[in-house]
Formats: sequence, C-alpha cells, structure tokens
Amino acid sequence: MTSLTKNLISIALTLLLPLISCSKKTELAEINREIPGKGNPDPEDQIRSLIPLLISEKNYTMKLYYTTARHLRAVSYAGDSTAISYNSKLLAKEISHFRDGVLKEQAIFVLNTTGSPQTMEHYTVQKNARIFKANTQLDYDSQQRLTEVTQVDAAKKLLSRMTFKYAEDGSFQISSYPGNTVLYFNDLEGNPLFKEVKNAWIFGLEGLHPFFFSNSANWGGKENKDPYDITYSYNRSLFPQTIQWKSGTQTTTLKVTFSEIYPE
Repeated sequence: MTSLTKNLISIALTLLLPLISCSKKTELAEINREIPGKGNPDPEDQIRSLIPLLISEKNYTMKLYYTTARHLRAVSYAGDSTAISYNSKLLAKEISHFRDGVLKEQAIFVLNTTGSPQTMEHYTVQKNARIFKANTQLDYDSQQRLTEVTQVDAAKKLLSRMTFKYAEDGSFQISSYPGNTVLYFNDLEGNPLFKEVKNAWIFGLEGLHPFFFSNSANWGGKENKDPYDITYSYNRSLFPQTIQWKSGTQTTTLKVTFSEIYPE
C-alpha cells in the first residue's frame, strides 16, 4: 500500500479527489435506506445530527456508506471503493481497497486496550495472495486523539511520519514527512463535516482525502509549498453545505448532501 503521507500530499496538491459520476436519484435513495432513523419526522422534532452521503463537484460524486451505528464503512469514487470491516463489537478489523470490484490492497488492524487501531499491517493482493508491504504505528494522547502515525517498510525503513498538534479550541494541524507539509484544521464557525460520524479519520489515513480528518474542526487549508485556503458555507444546522478551495486564481467548489437523522 502506498505511503500515508505520499497519498495525503498528492491528493491535497491536486485540490480534489477524482470522484465518480452519480446523477440518478435512485442512488441517493439506495444510500438513504441504510441510514438509521431516516423517516418522516414530526415537524416539531429537532434534527439530531447530519451525516454526509454525497460529496460532489460538477458531474462527479463521492458516495459514503455507514453502519447502523454511524460508523463510516465504505466510500466509492471513480470506479474505486474503500471499505472497513467491523467485528461484532463494531471495532475495525481491516480496511480494503477495490478497483472495479477486485481487491487490490488491504490493511489489518491490531487494536489497543481501548479498541482503537494500534498498528496496521499493509498488504498488496495479487491473484488472491497477500504480500506484506508495510507496517504503521499509531500513537494517541490521554484523550485518545492521534498524536503520531509512523509507517515503515518490511525492512523497517522509515517511509513516512505524520504528527498531530491540538489546540484547546478544537483546532489542530497535521505535519507530514517527507515533504514537510502542514495541513491545518481551524474552521470553527460551524459543525465539523464528520462530527456525527465514527472512524472517518481512518479513511483519511488511507489517503482518500484530508477532509476525512474533520471531526473536531473543518479543514482550513495547506501551508508551505503550494498553499491554499478552504472556505465553507453552512446549512441551517450549521453543517458545511459547500466546500471551496482557492489557490491563486483557481477556485473549486464541492457540494455536500446530508441525511437528516431524527430521534426514533
């Protein structure tokens, strides 16, 4: 499996993950059927939470799927898909990458005493055979927040390192090596994109997109080489409904479609 940092930086520099076309309303309905609590609430009921289902740019869309307990379980995009398998206690067991429905890469989790991933064993898959490629170590602080993610190859050679630094207001930044890139998460005007979602950050580690780390603050942009800023507009529940990149004279806008979750 490719380096965590290399994936993260390359995706961040392109400003937008290639996304898969999704124009049929039936696809959204298919996703909605899997969301717990979806229904026809009384107008007086208060919305409990919002979960992103689609993240779209023009004719391209990323689709997100969940367990009934709001754990992010799969993301599909541009003919590819990434999925987490959970055990009976809804603890992550493995994460798999598919291309056109064929398993290509896989990472097996070893959990710590709190049930969080402590290490990840990365494999490539060829003709149904798994070939060990790298190992990732995850470290946490006393609040079970990531502090460092280190990946080494089979010969124990350092491939990448990511460090997380947090502020009291909920903002944080991710520094990565090699490349010495800094991604900052400091937009606190509304709710984080994945506030009500569990384990979205694991998809961020796998390099799908930095906004999967947006659980305590929204992604604000990138510093150092090729910097850019990100701004948001918020819906009535103060969740991001548009995400806009601005780098020099180039602007890219994403639209987020949510599912409203109501009390049962």
